[in-house]
Amino acid sequence: MVSIMSRPRVELKVDGFSGRVIWFRKMVRRSEVEPGSLVDIFDKKGIPLGPGFYNPRSELAVRLLRSGEVANSLQAAIDFREKMLQLPDTTNCYRLCHAEGDGLSGLISEEEFLGMISCAGKNARREMRLFRVAGAGADPPVSNRYPEGRYLKAAFHQVL
Repeated sequence: MVSIMSRPRVELKVDGFSGRVIWFRKMVRRSEVEPGSLVDIFDKKGIPLGPGFYNPRSELAVRLLRSGEVANSLQAAIDFREKMLQLPDTTNCYRLCHAEGDGLSGLISEEEFLGMISCAGKNARREMRLFRVAGAGADPPVSNRYPEGRYLKAAFHQVL
């Protein structure tokens, strides 16, 4: 059963129960929701699909979050770094997660990912300071006709 909170609503132009977790911008009804917002997703019949992230600027505009996948992946990454590697004992700054290596897919935009990190910090009641975002080196050029080709290489946060 899907629990609907008081989040902004995003409606799809298509049926939702096809196994999809990502919808292209053309499959989403126009919405005035802020890019990167956590939203409740509804299919074209008004059936709730669950929470997700919305970014109308991205070609992959809506991403459904499966039952706590982001929170669970981030918590597992934090636990590994804090308990197994004991990083808080040796440094005050470390990489929180490593994309697919920590179960966080590269199929989301930079804004969405940074929004998820921010939300995770708020939910954990931890202050997090973003102090550097790094992309790929100059080697792979990014076409001005396909800015989505740019990818996030690293986002450095300090957990306070």
